[in-house]
Amino acid sequence: MDGRHLLVVVLALFTAASGCTYPVAGLRESPAPAGADGEMKHTAATYVAFGDFRGSAGFAPEMPVEQQMSLREDAHQSYLKAIEVDPKYVPAYLALARLQQRCEDFAGAVATYQKALSVSAADPALWYELAMCQCRQKNFNDGIARTERDKKTKRR
Repeated sequence: MDGRHLLVVVLALFTAASGCTYPVAGLRESPAPAGADGEMKHTAATYVAFGDFRGSAGFAPEMPVEQQMSLREDAHQSYLKAIEVDPKYVPAYLALARLQQRCEDFAGAVATYQKALSVSAADPALWYELAMCQCRQKNFNDGIARTERDKKTKRR
């Protein structure tokens, strides 16, 4: 023998020592968060994270167009579900509006930003995103008028 068996044994021991073994921890049963009816409950952040995952995959150029559209719709539904779970969760509105912009639904994006601003009017990121969306539409007058109104409101 030319030492192959010894090499296999050494590699197996090295692999076992480094922790590359069957994940026993995954077999443990952990209680899932459940509501009163026993159904699993997700947070708005979970829905947004799933929507972000599906949405980013929905713009991959190597995917067929039908699959891209399906992934984008999954992301849209996930963001809407996040808003349904927690209507005051601003990142859900922000993610939905960004998806609408990428899909060139600028009117829907502006409406979503305005809903987000009704929840959190003091968030400067929302104002910036809304202004950028209006600039992409070349709707400069609305952005300037809104800025002037805000300056007058702050002075009072």
